Amino acid sequence: MQEKAQRQREYAKAIMQQNKKSMKRPEKPWTPPNEKPQGQEISKRGAALRYAKNISRPPLRTPQEELHARLYGTNSRLKDDLQGRMCQDIT
Repeated sequence: MQEKAQRQREYAKAIMQQNKKSMKRPEKPWTPPNEKPQGQEISKRGAALRYAKNISRPPLRTPQEELHARLYGTNSRLKDDLQGRMCQDIT
């Protein structure tokens, strides 16, 4: 029984050593960080602003009167109704 327990311990030690070796990360040689030229440093904010300037934007929505005039023509009742409501709101 003691021999069996001894063999189990030795086997466990061998497995532990193998696991330690396989889990070790290979050491990378130290390299200095990349140095950027002083005049060309772009911060994250600067990059975002540059992107915002160049991104395409959706077209502006037209006011209700103009949209209605485009769809139904300029001689529609809606234009008169809207102007009448605006005059009533003011008074």
